[in-house]
Amino acid sequence: NEVMAELLSEREQSGHQCTASLPAASCVLCNAVVDIDGGRCAEDDCDVSVCAGCLNSDDVAVHAKLADAHDPAHLTIPHACCAEFLNAARRRLCDRRVQLEGPVISRSTPSSLTVCWQVAEDSEARCGGFYLELDAGNPEAGTPPSCTARIDECEARHYTFDGLTPSTVYTVAVYVLDKYGSRCVSRATSKGRTADDAPFVFDSSNSGPNITVSERGMVASFSALESWSTILGTEGFTSGRNSWEVRVNESDSCYMFVGVASRKACLTTFLGGDEHGWGWIGDRALYHKRNRVNVYGERFGQGDVIGVTLDMDAGTLSFSKNGKDLGKAFDGLSGKLYPAFAFYSGSQRVSLVRKTMSCDLANPKEAGPGRQIVAAVVDSIQIVEKFAERKKEASSLMDAAFQVFTGWRDGLHQRTWTRSGFDLDLSVDPERCSIAAGSRVRTGLGTGVVEGVEEETGKVWIDYEGGARGSWYVTPGQLADVTVLESPGQATARSAQSCASALGKVSRELFLELACSSRWNPVQDTALVSELNALCERRGILPSNVRPDTLEREVLPGAVMRYITLAKRELGRWTDQSEQDLRDVACAGCRLAVLKVVNDHIAKILPFIGNGFGHAPRPFSASTVLVSHHAASGPGSKPLDQAQQPVPLWSSSLASISQKLRVLRGVIFSVTKKRTLRAILDASATIPKRPEDDYDLPEELAQLTLNRPKAAFSKALPDAESRLSYSLFGQAFDELHFLAPRILRIVYSHPMDEGQSRTFKAKFEGEGGDDYGGLYRETFTFWSSELTATTMSPDGAAEEGSTTNSDETEGGEHKGEEQAGDSGHLQCVLPLLHPCPNRLHGVGSNREKFILRPSSSVPSGSGAHLLLETYSFLGQLMGIALRTKVNLNVDLASIVWKVLTGEHVGLEDLRDIDHSAVALVDTFMAAQRGADAPNGTEMLEAMCEELRWSASMSDGTEVEFFPGGKTKKVDVRNCSLYANVLVESRLRESENAVAAVRDGLTSIIPAPVLPLLTGEELERLVCGSPELDVELLKQCTEYDDDLRESDAHIQSFWRVLGSFSNANRQRFLRFVWARSRLPGTKAEFSQRFKIQAPVGEGPRESPDEYLPKAATCFFALSLPRYSSDEVMREKLLYACTECLAMDGDFRLTDSEHTGWDNLPGVTQHGHTGAAAMLSARAGGLSIQTT
Repeated sequence: NEVMAELLSEREQSGHQCTASLPAASCVLCNAVVDIDGGRCAEDDCDVSVCAGCLNSDDVAVHAKLADAHDPAHLTIPHACCAEFLNAARRRLCDRRVQLEGPVISRSTPSSLTVCWQVAEDSEARCGGFYLELDAGNPEAGTPPSCTARIDECEARHYTFDGLTPSTVYTVAVYVLDKYGSRCVSRATSKGRTADDAPFVFDSSNSGPNITVSERGMVASFSALESWSTILGTEGFTSGRNSWEVRVNESDSCYMFVGVASRKACLTTFLGGDEHGWGWIGDRALYHKRNRVNVYGERFGQGDVIGVTLDMDAGTLSFSKNGKDLGKAFDGLSGKLYPAFAFYSGSQRVSLVRKTMSCDLANPKEAGPGRQIVAAVVDSIQIVEKFAERKKEASSLMDAAFQVFTGWRDGLHQRTWTRSGFDLDLSVDPERCSIAAGSRVRTGLGTGVVEGVEEETGKVWIDYEGGARGSWYVTPGQLADVTVLESPGQATARSAQSCASALGKVSRELFLELACSSRWNPVQDTALVSELNALCERRGILPSNVRPDTLEREVLPGAVMRYITLAKRELGRWTDQSEQDLRDVACAGCRLAVLKVVNDHIAKILPFIGNGFGHAPRPFSASTVLVSHHAASGPGSKPLDQAQQPVPLWSSSLASISQKLRVLRGVIFSVTKKRTLRAILDASATIPKRPEDDYDLPEELAQLTLNRPKAAFSKALPDAESRLSYSLFGQAFDELHFLAPRILRIVYSHPMDEGQSRTFKAKFEGEGGDDYGGLYRETFTFWSSELTATTMSPDGAAEEGSTTNSDETEGGEHKGEEQAGDSGHLQCVLPLLHPCPNRLHGVGSNREKFILRPSSSVPSGSGAHLLLETYSFLGQLMGIALRTKVNLNVDLASIVWKVLTGEHVGLEDLRDIDHSAVALVDTFMAAQRGADAPNGTEMLEAMCEELRWSASMSDGTEVEFFPGGKTKKVDVRNCSLYANVLVESRLRESENAVAAVRDGLTSIIPAPVLPLLTGEELERLVCGSPELDVELLKQCTEYDDDLRESDAHIQSFWRVLGSFSNANRQRFLRFVWARSRLPGTKAEFSQRFKIQAPVGEGPRESPDEYLPKAATCFFALSLPRYSSDEVMREKLLYACTECLAMDGDFRLTDSEHTGWDNLPGVTQHGHTGAAAMLSARAGGLSIQTT
């Protein structure tokens, strides 16, 4: 109506006369001739006309008849007297109804601009294409545009204008074309500048403090006194010979650096101040890893022009001064390196010399957001959206997937992670590889294993042992310098023929049939990817490199079991055909190829999502819970309330790509998640300013002092608040929780920490331990033990010998006082967690797990607020543990981790913690389904007779569902409602505590990370794996020069450690590394385990009389040559179970023996005895140092 009013008014004001009458038409209802007062359909593919009488009729029957004869969704244009007017109306309607988003300048080069846009999904059908205009001037001035483009494809989303002028601002306008190809009136515009023709400029977003960039990035100036600050260039280099010059315009000293650095370099220190930078100072010296490597070249200063040559193929860095070549400065360089310059004193200014720049820009295959063309990201978004909605896969997706499948089947390709920070597909075809893949070789960079050859360049990529993570290449011209140490054996050599025969020949047609989403459901995908992720983490390999035989033998059996569990437990999607598809390696291999390509597209998208993940959906709902339960109950069951059916898990109604990625979290490879997580954590970390002396601590680093005697004696106090306050957790809460969150996001590693990142430095009051990583890790182990310690005392106070924690149980089974029937009063010593009801009742699974204390038992008033603050602090400790790669072994039930990540939880999650409560709901459901059977109603009435509108929470407290609910009976008519309310209340019993934990966690870890993870993955990142893998530890072990792995006592050590129970393995790890769980993969080890020979004549001559000695900060074990496995076992067990103190670093003076006074609940007379007791137990051994 608005469009018609506008057009009629415009026609009347202009005096426009019709020039082309429409063909005569008859009314679709009464066959009368349609005149000027009639109407025509606005849709171009619909020729329905309606006369004025029918169009304006008030008769409901006429309108009903019109609805039957004509699509009600179509608009009707009245007064459509001519074709010109009808087309104008249709164009304007299209203009109003097609929602154009953008445009955005997605890529800028010196000679081109790429623009991309988006059309709302419900508008695509009305769009006939796009018309683009690009203008270097003012588009409002009426001058003709510089460039135009017409795209007659509604699927188009990007376009590149070429042949443009560098450093010029252009305006781009995008118009929508209607179905007739006519341009609509409105437009969307955007401005963009073509890039400078210099290969790189100074990067103001990657610079230290007090640096100003000017003249379009060609000049950098410094404005501070006597403090180092570094700036990088905008582009990094991974290959070729790259050269540039820097002119020193102003400088009053020779204290300045020129060189290169990676993006990980610290920008608040000098260039070469860490392992990520290589610099030449004007004072004639080279620096790397904060060390003066060598004297080099000549002094340079104001007026000099410094040339830099970075040859990435040769791995060398050279300099020149005023045209004079000074020779090679560094060698052995690899990765992605950026031009860099460091300032020190005020009024220093340098500029890049444009005409001397000659650079080979970064590999275009790099996956990082800095090199991605946003247009390609838009294409990836469309592919991922269709996949998430379970629509027919795009042909481009299936084409790429089939190509991936054939390469994987034939065993001719392998993927590698490069030191430049991106994945690269390599050929391992023996006919293409000059050195066979799998060969162990030695080059100038060290010893490594050949990964494969890059087909386009002929570069051979090698994964080197130790040093930087990722592979690096040698060029074809350098192959003569490569020494082959060992060729791959017949068992490890890849055979294209054997792989092909294992799968058979799958044609493209068969592939499309086996791999399509209509054949595979989301639960199958999740089960397959979960097992694949687990294998890749164990092996330290990429998902693309799992061979067909490995998939069949080690992935699919576990995937089938996981699928059966998930399908029958949660979604009721199990079918025999689905299970058979997952068992068949050909069918699973085809689907896996699709998932690999989808993951590649997701990896492109993730850096651009930003805060789209920030708000997770509501994690639980009773209606959803019970509907899902009924769906799994069998074909004869019916939901309680059909109107409360939940939105399907894979729904086309999902509004945004971030929501769809949440749905897809189960099929995203863990390696993709971990890379994204690490990038976000690195970007959000607080980097403290380095002190002038490397061995001093940054001023911002928090200092945490803990009094262990005070915490030990507080466990016996009857008051829960006092126990919490005096505990190590409470002491840390007082010192850390109220610091600014940015301080708790500090990630710092001292030179003596051997790679252990930290957020604070720990000190144990009254103990002779220095924190070089050991004390830091030990604090998390202590907190874990405190939080999960349990007691049978009614008031929660610990009784001597009665406390246990999750690390002290064998195989997850609780014994002694925790047996069913004797655990009615079992509770945690600290009032934050509570044992799962399954453990208290002695039924069901997960009896070793804990939940957050139900809100019903939280005190009111200020005490409640303080308790919620402690939950928030627990979340902060989880975040700190995740950031600094230590473990906080809080064995929480899966329902807690799921809610933290925003996953839906339901009836089966409640069953995991309280089997008895769900058994009641199951009985209700069964009775309701059998209500029509003989005596069915009587049975239901008998069940309801004992029920009231209240329920017991996990800790035994009774909660009314409404005031007076304890006295009101549940009757047959509302028993279904009671079941809903019961499940809802139990699922939400700890929601305030969980919300507080999440608030604390997201103050340390950016909130967008959490919905990317599953609850299981978050638990593994925070807590680590409960099973200690001896083989993984063995792979990450190194030996002293005078020791060999083949030595008899070393072999004995590994045999004995392998025979230990998991609990004793954890105790051993805590003894040598101050943590009880290993990192998940070999790549995640920040230190290698070191086995050393004992020092001194005694342990060498009489080894059976001496105990082993551990240095926890350095992950080292001094191991005597014990004579037998029995002696080895005895000594190791005694050491790891009896050593409680870290007091071997230095001897305390009398004034330093603090921490024993004012112990809670102990008289002055008892102090000396208590100190003597702990000293005799802990200090008497003196076998553990930090």
